[in-house]
Amino acid sequence: MPPCIVQSEGADAGHVDVAVCLEDGRDGPANTEITEEVVRSSHGHKTLVNLQEPAAARAYLDTIESSLGAGDCEFTWVPASSIPGSFRALLVHEEHLTKVLLDKHGGLDVRVVESKYLENDVYCRQIFLVTPSGALVANAVLRVDLLKLPEAVREGVRAERLPFGKLLMDHVAERCVVLKSLWRARLAPDLLAAYAPPPGAALPPGAEAWGLGEGESYGRTISIKCDGQEAAQVLEVINPYAGCLPGLP
Repeated sequence: MPPCIVQSEGADAGHVDVAVCLEDGRDGPANTEITEEVVRSSHGHKTLVNLQEPAAARAYLDTIESSLGAGDCEFTWVPASSIPGSFRALLVHEEHLTKVLLDKHGGLDVRVVESKYLENDVYCRQIFLVTPSGALVANAVLRVDLLKLPEAVREGVRAERLPFGKLLMDHVAERCVVLKSLWRARLAPDLLAAYAPPPGAALPPGAEAWGLGEGESYGRTISIKCDGQEAAQVLEVINPYAGCLPGLP
């Protein structure tokens, strides 16, 4: 598939125009190397995390994209403070998206679109996460080193019946989700068609104020560590019509 196009919002060739979000809510100076922003950890506590600046974020995204790709999606790097409403609840945290959705819906299925093996036991797949009502809530591209996973998780990945996050929660005690970067995404036509909003559905209220246009959504890239080693890299893109689908936040 063609590579994605990555831009950096508020940035030119020599400057990254972002604000550092501090615990007390004050704005800090722009940072051209690392962006520190407040997100919620897996325990629900606010914490400062180091998000990648645009150049590093693009390289990380390209690593995932080169595995399978996400069609003709275009990705624009954005700071955490620009992620709005329900998208923030789904993306701006250091927890498995699977867990967030399971907590809301009580169940979650995986629908594999494409999968393949690369050299050295690296497995890649593109999937949809599906709620019990049948709604597609997110699309994801997973790249994982199977040799860095316990045997039970390796077998579960190969079986392609459960979300990767669910396998980790069930079998890996020492695991860590690291939020790497956040993106505004212009979705490829095939991905937008797959989300198929209900008849007459519109973008969530206030979408225009967020700068979110028709066919756009938000996503993130994350790193997942198991027993102290980076085992997986993931790109996750949220259904832009989540606000008007039954049971979705």
